[in-house]
Amino acid sequence: MALATTRTTVVRQETKTAFSSLVDSVHAEKPNKGSSLDSSSHITPPPPSSSTTIKPTCTIFIRLSNNGKDISMQIPIESPYITAAGLCKDLLLHLDNHTSSTRVKLIYLGRILTDQHVIVPIMTDPDAPLPAPKNTKIHIQKEGIIQAIVSNLS
Repeated sequence: MALATTRTTVVRQETKTAFSSLVDSVHAEKPNKGSSLDSSSHITPPPPSSSTTIKPTCTIFIRLSNNGKDISMQIPIESPYITAAGLCKDLLLHLDNHTSSTRVKLIYLGRILTDQHVIVPIMTDPDAPLPAPKNTKIHIQKEGIIQAIVSNLS
């Protein structure tokens, strides 16, 4: 019986010691008042969602009508693709002296693109023939060129 009591006492002391060291380590990690650290610094951020994942892109060129300059643009190579309207909006950010009255018309292979046209890149040999366009999809090869007529309404 004395042996069982001694074992119980030793186990209780070891448990108290372990608990005390655990409490001390938690208090050591806690920031002091007035410290620049806050309790949120110990929280691990959640993994990135699919909306923040970087999507693969390819390069196309937009050739401006007013100066012949080519602007390199990145477009997604998988769905959701960019529309002609979205491409025009992105293009305006690259123009030096655009105003609210600046208008852009896009032309690809002689076809005027409406805002609803979807730009779908094809990743094939540049010498291969292009597939026939279907409704509002515009198939463009990697490093293809879209003409942009830039005008200012005054």
